[in-house]
Amino acid sequence: MKARYFYYSDMIFVVPHDVYYPREDTMLFCEFLSKHLNTRSRSYSKILDMGCGCGVLGIVASKILRKTVVCCDVNISAINASLFNANLNHARIRAIESDLFSCLKNETFDLILFNPPYLEPSAEDTLIDERERIAWCGGEKLISRFLSEARNHLTENGRIYLLYSTLTEKIDFGAHGFDATLVKSKKLPWEKLFIAELRKGERL
Repeated sequence: MKARYFYYSDMIFVVPHDVYYPREDTMLFCEFLSKHLNTRSRSYSKILDMGCGCGVLGIVASKILRKTVVCCDVNISAINASLFNANLNHARIRAIESDLFSCLKNETFDLILFNPPYLEPSAEDTLIDERERIAWCGGEKLISRFLSEARNHLTENGRIYLLYSTLTEKIDFGAHGFDATLVKSKKLPWEKLFIAELRKGERL
């Protein structure tokens, strides 16, 4: 099969066919990072791109902050693509195959980025191979599992930026011990996308 390509700013990304192809959600996140990180660069020393896919968010963050970003994904094809794309775009990343935080042990981060497979699984999704399915559907169940683990990997003054959609079931950030602020949104014909900033708060 021919390779697929994704372009952002002056960067080019090669996307394997078993890795999520960046779309409107990725573009929204990139636009947010390009503005936010240019004004907060001194605040973040350790950065994590969770569920990195082909590495777009981690590489964009690395280029802006001029720091090494940890990129994690459960899909080994995504890890290999991230390493290739980092080299292609002269970015610094450390790529780790991991089911969420399972391989990160006691590491903590000042900034965690997560553009999850936010769509809720449908009956048809069960007919597709799981290795492909996890690229686009996981929904509230996956996000809640992420939130239940993320608190222990976030520094006290750290921030999580998480993307979700009106197609995602309601997420109870407070139940996982986070205060949430909506920082960016975009209306599409079929859904509305949101990026939330999460900070450690009181556990409910």
